[in-house]
Amino acid sequence: MSGIVGLVRYDQQGVTRNQIESLLQQMAYRGPDGMHCWVDGQVGFGHAMLHTTPESLHEVQPLHVPERNLTLVMDGRLDNGLELRGRILSLGMSVPRLTDADLVLAAYLVWGEACVDHLEGDFALVLWDSSSQRLFCARDRIGHRPFYYYHSDGLFAFASELHLLLTLPEVSRRPDTVYRTEHLATEWHSRERTLWADIKRLPAAHILSLRGCELEKKEYWQPDFNAQLYYPSYEDYVEHYREVHDTTVQRMSRSHKPLACTVSGGLDSSAIFATSKWLEGQGRLRAPGVQAYTLDFSHDEDANELAYARAVTDYLGCELNAVLPSDYPLDWYLQRAEHRAEAYCIPTSTMSNKLRQQVASGGNRALIGGLGGDQWLGFGENCYMELLANRQWRSLHSIWREDAKARGAARAGYYIARYGLAPLLPRVIKRPLQRWRDNREHLATGRHWLGPGGADSLERGAQMAWRKPRNGFRWAGQQADWSRLLNGRVANGLEMTQQFTAEAGLELRSPYWSEAMIQLSISLPKHLLYGQLLDRPLHRRAMVGRLPERVLQRDSKAEFSVTYTGIMAQATALVSASMTQSVALGLQEPYIHKAVEAEHAEPIGDECDGLWELCNVLAATQSLPPRGDSDTDPHSVDYASR
Repeated sequence: MSGIVGLVRYDQQGVTRNQIESLLQQMAYRGPDGMHCWVDGQVGFGHAMLHTTPESLHEVQPLHVPERNLTLVMDGRLDNGLELRGRILSLGMSVPRLTDADLVLAAYLVWGEACVDHLEGDFALVLWDSSSQRLFCARDRIGHRPFYYYHSDGLFAFASELHLLLTLPEVSRRPDTVYRTEHLATEWHSRERTLWADIKRLPAAHILSLRGCELEKKEYWQPDFNAQLYYPSYEDYVEHYREVHDTTVQRMSRSHKPLACTVSGGLDSSAIFATSKWLEGQGRLRAPGVQAYTLDFSHDEDANELAYARAVTDYLGCELNAVLPSDYPLDWYLQRAEHRAEAYCIPTSTMSNKLRQQVASGGNRALIGGLGGDQWLGFGENCYMELLANRQWRSLHSIWREDAKARGAARAGYYIARYGLAPLLPRVIKRPLQRWRDNREHLATGRHWLGPGGADSLERGAQMAWRKPRNGFRWAGQQADWSRLLNGRVANGLEMTQQFTAEAGLELRSPYWSEAMIQLSISLPKHLLYGQLLDRPLHRRAMVGRLPERVLQRDSKAEFSVTYTGIMAQATALVSASMTQSVALGLQEPYIHKAVEAEHAEPIGDECDGLWELCNVLAATQSLPPRGDSDTDPHSVDYASR
């Protein structure tokens, strides 16, 4: 991914080229294809370029158009560029070139701030209108491109990476205790806060405008929860699903280099790769080929998916590049957290770093995968709630009967209670039940090791984060889909994965985390996503003929707790030696001891344990106790080459 930085001063001080270049140098790995600055008095922008599409080869940013008094800087990619250009031309506006930056600028000239309603893709952009002295910022609908900013009476600063802003003399290291509490409790609610009170995120699907010192921020997109698909036959649904799926993958395949695809052997990434190969065969792939990469976990039975991945590539007649997972000591994570001043970094995301580096060393620039499939292709169990809410008794009885045949009457009854009746309970009843369940699952960490007021702070944060969509819900179960988009942990996870991909010199693309696939998931009747023995039946049916039966009939998932093996023993020892510092962060010493003694050291799957988060918070806030001589200076670590 590319990178952007900028300063806008309102205190009569000027912005210098050296200031912008200094910020750019701190994320030079984002700009292997050039770094450029534009400075005009009290405003300065910088851009670090990574070419990932044919059009980007002709793009130079910041894009300054003096006759329009406009300057644009953007980290992003538009997936509807051809359609957008046709729409703009039909309205009488010329588009000099086909670059994404030119299209965005033309869209702004046509629609003003409403231009974001017409942009589809991944982007973080800033536009300066010198005639009106107005700054306009926008972030894509899902939040694939990071955008951090600092705002005071005299300065507005933005960057693709948080730690760049901490180097500015105006920005303090005053902690945001609310956000820190969310980390320590592994219960994220805010999408705007960071560890530092002076630095904020622009949330996904939001625009920000600044004129003088007045800052305005608003949300410009939400899914349509009232949209509902209806077809007379199941095959019609399959065809519609396949069409949206294929179009989304095709749009995201645009690259001037061969497209790299992660193929784990699971349904999601395998379907992306198989669809890419199918598009290539149809002459519709917008890249000169597609290559398959997978992680080689042959040393661990629970995480090993090589046989499934090879089944996919053998079926499609292509080569599979297997790469050993990355494995870092605890010190690597601590040094990274201290250097980047961020606390969210987990081994299940770093395990793919070697794979990303090998993809980049092979000359690829874009990496596409199945991220988001778990969130948007499944969760069909909620069909019980949908049918109950809509009083579709005949369909409810039919599904229960099939469940009873497959799982037994008792299990089918549990499913009705768990996924049908329980979610329909009022929030005043559900919240205590959820807390009781969480307490049972996390005996030594979570809310209860927080000091006085910590749990209350989390509850207030949860209430502030939750809101209904503008047009309400079609049925109560859609709250789960909406909560997924509001979830701070999801936002953190997307940003972290994007960071590692950018550090490898790549751009990450995630079709299942796209507006089109999310809207499709929301609009479909949930029973189409529910299978008694195999989940995601609609997805499986759409991939018949593209994937081998072994993968289509797969009913297991890899489990990656091996990535924590050994490292959590180091983390536990560090927490034991950091009792004073941990208490200073607001934790209760008896519960810290309890967590250490209980050896909460093996998270399940991708779940982050409180002890792991505590280690990262200690490092990010530079609260670690002396640990003796270190082999590596944390400020000289080249994470992009690790």
